[in-house]
Formats: sequence, C-alpha cells, structure tokens
Amino acid sequence: LFGPALRDWHRVFLRRAQERGGLRGSFSLDELETFEQERRLQPVTMPVLIHRQTRFVIHVETAPMAPRGHLSPRDAARRDRMAATAGPRRSGSRAAVRKCLEVLHAVHAPRALLELVTDQKRTYPVLVKELFAHRIAAHVQESSRRARNTLNPMFAINHTLAMLRDQVSRLVRRSWAASKDREQLALHAWSWIAW
Repeated sequence: LFGPALRDWHRVFLRRAQERGGLRGSFSLDELETFEQERRLQPVTMPVLIHRQTRFVIHVETAPMAPRGHLSPRDAARRDRMAATAGPRRSGSRAAVRKCLEVLHAVHAPRALLELVTDQKRTYPVLVKELFAHRIAAHVQESSRRARNTLNPMFAINHTLAMLRDQVSRLVRRSWAASKDREQLALHAWSWIAW
C-alpha cells in the first residue's frame, strides 16, 4: 500500500538532486533473478542501480524473463498451455535495464563523466553507449565468477542485492512468501528503498 507513495517520494528526491547539479561518483548495476508464482515457468529479472559510495538506490525495475530451458515434460506442457492463453513469455531484461540507465541519465551531473561497474552481460555496454555516448569515463565489466569479497568491484551491488533478498520477504528463495506478481514485488522494493 505504501509502495506508490514511496516511489513518488523517491522521484521527488531525485528531482531535487538533479536541481542541485545532479549525481556524481561511481555507480553499479546488476540484475537479481527471482520469480512470480512458478520458479521455472515465470522467472523475473530485477535490475538494481546504485551509487557505489553511499549504496543509495537510484532505480529498480522488474520485468519478465522467458521460461527456463530443460523443462520436464509436465512443465513443458504447462508452459505451452500458459502461452496459448497469455502468449509466449518474452524477456523484458533489456528494457528494464534501459529504464534504470535512463533514470541515471536524467539525474547524472551533466558535465560529469560516468563511472559504472557491471558484470559482463553483453547488452550492458550497448545500452551504456546509447545513453551516455561520449560521457563514459569507465565502464568496468567484472566477471561474476570472481570471489564476492570486499576486493571485488561488484561488492557494493552484490551486498545491496544480498540485503534485498534478506529484508524483502517476496525475494526469499523458495518459500510461500515468494511474490505472486512482479508489479507488487516492485512496490515492495520501493518500500525497502525508502526505508
């Protein structure tokens, strides 16, 4: 119930930061994977963009992902029945990540160069170049296989995602509290961000 109001409050906060000259520093982006209702048939991506030094969450989105591969015959039949009624489930990851970067583009200090840390997903550099063109100082793409300790450039975002999983009940893995609807998951995330 508080999610829409807190999301709007966050937008006001970002607008005030923009009016004061915009955000500077280093930022990090990664996607958290979860699901709505069915773990293998209805996966969800949740890109989260943060300011690395303060851990301030700039933006979060949720989007569907395509069903997992290597399904059992029973799950494959269920996937086909779901596709027959609602259409095939397609990945919205690229659009969700783009939305996060658009929010950063709007509030980033106009004359500052962008410093961004992500993993090595192939779509990230393309989107960053589309939106920030000649304003990129550094785009560090770290391997997700590297040890997740404080020496890892991805530590700030990995730690933020771990806190999200721990403190947002809808993200707890394989429990009855898992989110049934990705829009409600997003609203719950905005409550956590405001907190």
